[in-house]
Amino acid sequence: ERSPVIVLDQPIGWNELRPALAEASGAQVLEEALLDRLLARELRDAGVTVTPADASREERELLASVQRAAGVDEARATAMLAEFRRSRGLGPVRYRALLERNAGLRALVAPRATVAESDVDLALRVRHGVRHRVRLLVLPTERAAAEARAALLSGAASGAGSGPGLEVRFAERALRESIDATASAGGLVEGMSPEDPAYPAGVRSVLAGLRPGEMSPVVALDEGAAVLLLVGTTPADQGALTNAALRERARAELLTRTQRVAMDELATQLLAQVNPTVLDRSLGWAWETRARPDAR
Repeated sequence: ERSPVIVLDQPIGWNELRPALAEASGAQVLEEALLDRLLARELRDAGVTVTPADASREERELLASVQRAAGVDEARATAMLAEFRRSRGLGPVRYRALLERNAGLRALVAPRATVAESDVDLALRVRHGVRHRVRLLVLPTERAAAEARAALLSGAASGAGSGPGLEVRFAERALRESIDATASAGGLVEGMSPEDPAYPAGVRSVLAGLRPGEMSPVVALDEGAAVLLLVGTTPADQGALTNAALRERARAELLTRTQRVAMDELATQLLAQVNPTVLDRSLGWAWETRARPDAR
């Protein structure tokens, strides 16, 4: 067997490389290979054929999803996708296999992955409805949040921080103490929708009753507690809410998201059906100690 590497005029053979490669990445590659075979069986049983055009569509969708998520142009999204491939070791062989797997998974779930009109309505309201500029202070306990709120209100009542001063002190406290991801921005959240299910129900409920410049009561969260300061409100864009093109775009994005969830679920179900007998010692070690990474 031809040696794949020459260094210092000496060959390094596959027999030397294989055990280390198997330990380093064997579990991931084996899981992908298993899923490829399971998918081939499912597609054959369903009478579905995946074509090169289907795989190309998956690449376009992947690029579009990067572009949407990052809010960048196509050139920047292409560069980000290339970096993603490098970071995941997705060279020409594994990347093509990934696209084909996605195409197969999508073909199988597409008939049952649907989007309700009510979900499209909600997506439009979240994106184009009433939106609030909010500062958020999240602390580990309700007691800590109540004490912080009382201190902020006490400063405002003393006349030291009415109006914009309250927002400045709130932002400074959030920067110092908040355990939320918004801490580095002084707790600032731009464009929070009171209908966005991404935020806890308690936060959305209290937000709907606030006026600009008003601070919320303490809101209990699954982890910790929050206090909100409503900075300002932007009214709904009624034109966007009734725009047919924006509605179709929202529907397409929701459908893609719904299919992605169904694809991941199907892949997990298929892999749960098999328990391979791994005869290679190094590959067996990798398989038994794997962190069960996502093979899709």
